[in-house]
Amino acid sequence: MKKNKQLNYKRKWLVYIVFPIFLSVIFYYLFCPDVLFVKAIDKLTGGFHLSADYSSKFFVLMRFYLFDFCWAFSLMSAVLYVFYDFIGCGKLFGLIVLFEVVLEMIHILPIMFSTFDLFDIVVEVLANAVSILVYRRGMGA
Repeated sequence: MKKNKQLNYKRKWLVYIVFPIFLSVIFYYLFCPDVLFVKAIDKLTGGFHLSADYSSKFFVLMRFYLFDFCWAFSLMSAVLYVFYDFIGCGKLFGLIVLFEVVLEMIHILPIMFSTFDLFDIVVEVLANAVSILVYRRGMGA
C-alpha cells in the first residue's frame, strides 16, 4: 500500500512540474505573438493567435507575471522533487532564489533582448514559496 502512495505522490509532482510550463507555453503562444520563441514557432507552423484586450490590467498582469510564476513554480517543484531528501527546503529555496535573481540581473546586460524587472523576482519568490507550501502539505509536514 505504501508503494502505491509513493507512486501517486511522484505522479502528482510530475504534474506540478509539467502542467504549469505547458499552460504558460500555450497561453504565450496564443496571446503573445511578439515573443521570440513564438515567432520561431510561427515560422514552422504559420501561426495561430487569439486576439485579446492588450490594454486591460488583467491581460498585462497575466502576460508579464503569470508566466513567470508558472515557470518558477515548475522549477522549484522540480528541484524539490529531485533534491529535497538531500538538502531540505530552506537551502533549496535560497539557491533557487539566488539563481532567479542572477538570471533576472542578466537582463541588465546590453546583449539581452529584454528588460530587468524587479517585480519578476518578487513573483518568482512567491511562486517558490507556494511550491514549497504545496510540497510540504503533500508530505504531511
